[in-house]
Amino acid sequence: MLKIMYLFFRLSCGIEATGLPPTEACFEDREYKILKQETFLNGFVVSSVYEKPVVH
Repeated sequence: MLKIMYLFFRLSCGIEATGLPPTEACFEDREYKILKQETFLNGFVVSSVYEKPVVH
């Protein structure tokens, strides 16, 4: 399904992306904590709630 979505948006909008950015790594690098996470459609869609670290 994801391949079809990439193909559709490439043809219809000229989007050149071939994959998703590493969003989890970006949040981990900045020390955000996952408060809640749920998956849908057998893991195809992930919803996450992050907590921003406290800066002293």
